[in-house]
Amino acid sequence: MGRNIDECASVPDSLKKARACRFKREGCDNCESFLRLRGQSDKVKECTSSDYDG
Repeated sequence: MGRNIDECASVPDSLKKARACRFKREGCDNCESFLRLRGQSDKVKECTSSDYDG
């Protein structure tokens, strides 16, 4: 509980260039019916950014 809110909300530097593996594994709850990202590496790369800044 002693953590600063900014510290908890930031993305670790080691993960900033990571692709959205969760989208590949599980799809997107909000858009799976029309984007169909689940299991589609090429679509995940097309529809997500590796430049996430939190």
